[in-house]
Amino acid sequence: MTNIHGKIEFEINYKKALEAILYVSSKREKVNVYNLLKAIFEADKWHLNQHGRPVTGDIYMRMQYGTVPSAIYDMLKQEPLPLVFLNLDAYPFEKDSHYIKAKRESDLSLLSESDVEALEVGLAKYIDLPFEQVLATNH
Repeated sequence: MTNIHGKIEFEINYKKALEAILYVSSKREKVNVYNLLKAIFEADKWHLNQHGRPVTGDIYMRMQYGTVPSAIYDMLKQEPLPLVFLNLDAYPFEKDSHYIKAKRESDLSLLSESDVEALEVGLAKYIDLPFEQVLATNH
């Protein structure tokens, strides 16, 4: 965690971010990218408020349809740079149009109990909502 000009920033944990993607996306046959991003946003926010740190440490950026975790968004777009940080040749999920499908279960040894609890909070709030409701809830 750094504090630059009164702004607190956390360092992204790429491995935890990937496991968060897999945790959320494994809860349904396939998960809409928008719902997945908002579930992780909610998990990071909830965990920060409850435990003083986010789950992933990602940096959030403002976009047209709401706040988005930047590194996780890059992963979901299957950008190559995060693969370097993860020491992987390919992502362990498939992207089909606007949906993500996990190719494996999340490695829970990389997530704390409170991380999983936070992800469940995000899932409960966003996983099954239609786009318009997610937008209205989070934007």
